[in-house]
Amino acid sequence: MDGRHAAFLSALLGLWPLLPVCAQDKDPSPAATATPSPADARPPRGDDDSGKPPHDRKDPDWLRKKFEQMSPEEKERFKKNFEKWKKLPPEQREMIRKQGREVERREFFKRAVDEALAQSGLNLSPKEREAYVLRYAEERRKLEQKLREELEQKRQELLPEMVERLKVEFSSQSGPAAPAPQPSPPASSGGSAP
Repeated sequence: MDGRHAAFLSALLGLWPLLPVCAQDKDPSPAATATPSPADARPPRGDDDSGKPPHDRKDPDWLRKKFEQMSPEEKERFKKNFEKWKKLPPEQREMIRKQGREVERREFFKRAVDEALAQSGLNLSPKEREAYVLRYAEERRKLEQKLREELEQKRQELLPEMVERLKVEFSSQSGPAAPAPQPSPPASSGGSAP
């Protein structure tokens, strides 16, 4: 791929949160050109409405394919919005990116709640569901906090060992060139490789 192709893909990736808005923006009024609401910036879901992204992030050409699937009118709107995007100050671009991440976070949470409800087999009224969502959020925060604390504790236990290994490795250097990093032997292995 040449540099122009890479630059085009890079620009499209930066504008991904705006892609659905570009396809829907048919009204040239000032209200239509205002910053999109989080609901309007929502990335499209897959055809099966599973909540999964409609692309394979391992496929480097997924965004180009998405662009190619647009109608000529959508492509033109996208190009115009891209020009507007390039003119935005970096702070405003970052704000739009953050809004897109917030929308994704909320959708992820909604899918997690829906999955938990499906697994539980509960059939709740709208009021009960609202209470369930609040309790789920509270319990999920506790769980995530506990996992963060456990991870930090484990990190603090392993850091001195890592620092000591590096100290030994770098204090035993005899020349100016650093030794090539050697992989650690697997934990289940009884001996070390030559």
